[in-house]
Amino acid sequence: MKKLNSTIILSFLLIFCTTTCFAQITENEINSNKKYHYILHNVKDIDSKKIYTTALSKLNLDEYRLIKKRRIIKFNTDVTVELLSGEELFEKYQKRISPVNLKKEIPIVFIITLNGATITVKKS
Repeated sequence: MKKLNSTIILSFLLIFCTTTCFAQITENEINSNKKYHYILHNVKDIDSKKIYTTALSKLNLDEYRLIKKRRIIKFNTDVTVELLSGEELFEKYQKRISPVNLKKEIPIVFIITLNGATITVKKS
């Protein structure tokens, strides 16, 4: 009986700690003052999100951004990245995107290496 009570208490603590940790991560992300300029879709877990955000930080995403509308770019996985428009960035952060940096809306695919070290761009 004592062993059963210990197991129940241990299980409860494990569940409580796990949910608290995940709530902490979500709350930290929401409350961060970090300026975001893209949204990742279909990322399966936090480790994958770190891989993609690290790889994307090495690219000049403004080259693929559109002035008036958001652009969705596919990866060679199920993940997509939605780039905020140049106008949105100006409204949110007063950041201007030079039209010289912008490319035409040609279909491309981001190809990410397994470890997320690099992303190559492929015209599709």
